[in-house]
Amino acid sequence: MPPQPLRSYWRNDSLHQPEIEIRSDRTKYIVSGNGDGGLIDVLRLRLKDFKQEDLIQDFKLDTLDQRDALLQIEESIASVSDPDRSIYEQYCQLKKPEELDRLLILRLRSDTAVTFNYATWPFSCRSSVLHRYLVHRLLQIDEHTTVQPGFLKALDGHEPSLTATIELDGEIKHLPFHRAVVRHGPNSAIARDFPKLNEKLRLTLDARNVFDETRRRLWPDGFFDERQMASVESVSAQEETKKPADIGMIVVEESPSSTEPVVGKLRASSFFGIGPLTINENAIQLRDDLRNGESQDLGNKLALLKGIEKVWLFSSVLDAALVDDRALIGLRHLLNETNIPASAISDRITRLVRDAVFKGSIARKESILRLGPGILKLVDADVLQAFFGSIIQLVERDQYSEVNVIMPALRHVQEVIPPGLYDSYIDALLGQAYSNAVAGAPAARLALQTLPNNLLTALLERLSEEWLAQLAEKTKILLCKILQQRTEAIPSEKRLLIDKYAGSASGKSTK
Repeated sequence: MPPQPLRSYWRNDSLHQPEIEIRSDRTKYIVSGNGDGGLIDVLRLRLKDFKQEDLIQDFKLDTLDQRDALLQIEESIASVSDPDRSIYEQYCQLKKPEELDRLLILRLRSDTAVTFNYATWPFSCRSSVLHRYLVHRLLQIDEHTTVQPGFLKALDGHEPSLTATIELDGEIKHLPFHRAVVRHGPNSAIARDFPKLNEKLRLTLDARNVFDETRRRLWPDGFFDERQMASVESVSAQEETKKPADIGMIVVEESPSSTEPVVGKLRASSFFGIGPLTINENAIQLRDDLRNGESQDLGNKLALLKGIEKVWLFSSVLDAALVDDRALIGLRHLLNETNIPASAISDRITRLVRDAVFKGSIARKESILRLGPGILKLVDADVLQAFFGSIIQLVERDQYSEVNVIMPALRHVQEVIPPGLYDSYIDALLGQAYSNAVAGAPAARLALQTLPNNLLTALLERLSEEWLAQLAEKTKILLCKILQQRTEAIPSEKRLLIDKYAGSASGKSTK
């Protein structure tokens, strides 16, 4: 907020360190903004020895009584018109957490006072439950953490003598502070510095950003919730129709080899904390085998693993498959042997497919196709369109070494080809039906014979005298014979045209 210097959230600063200036009273801060950046800075300024990574342990949040109540509040705000107001009102009705408040009081700093500024309500539904609840408790127990709602219009002067101009309900206030922290979120640099260019290129840039992994989160709902890391086998069909359990983020720390049966320690991120778990050396060996694409006797081995070991195994192999073609083969075998909830894998499968669009080899693209239609259906629609578009271009390029690899795998996933690619896919099949690709040509003919109804409908919409006339004679004969066998799906007016060409082709062949 000019003319004040930028105090970037992404730079190291001294907010969490004791004040070193000599003052008769506390250093007065205004923290403006109630997103996670603002909330964290309130905590940094009011708690001694603040370390984000130690919050769970320091304040015993993994045993917090209010955990379930907080989660219920998160569910309830999805259906209200003013979620920010609802959060604040419901927080104020929660039972007082005696132990948490005691620990917070012991850590309060004696050198700072913070005024928390926000536009309407203190807490935003877009911020972390953890951060906003801790700040809520500070507001209840700490006389030196206060609030000042309203719109921060200006910051005049120089630290340590600032004047904050705040507008609230038409009234203007001028309040003195020593220092200020503004956390109002990022601005678009191109929109600010090149507004005309931004307006002209905005749609083009938005389309290009579809594949920018920083534009969307890469974890499914519940990814960090230890409560949802249930055994994969325990997810029944009924549970999937409600809200499938999601796989948690798991980190393995392997210890040096020893005579102990347990050689790895597992840390599983939870809603509030990290719980230690262990995995058996056999599970680690199976992970290494799958990363190398090996899967001998996989079903029997999986049956001997504990539920959490299966979750860890899948997570580890899927992460490895993002960069290793051998692990991708292992992932395929693992998916065939386990019942993984769709919500737990859709985002990372999307990332896997997106990466293959940009840098995947022919073998990698083929391995992804081999994952099958059930898995590919989980992929983001834009990514799936780009992936199959690149596959169809490979077939149209007619390089036999490529077509012989891709076409046999492609024909098994025809049902998930996006509608916008139906015509180009059909053209690619017709072009390959009698090519010299020893594996690609037969696969293309089989694909034509087994077209799913959605693709068959698209083909019949194009079928006409003029369109058939453009096809090579062999291809025309093949197509008409194939269509004759699908009489139940073909309208009568189209059937006459098909019979005409199939009959003439049969007559020529007899002659």
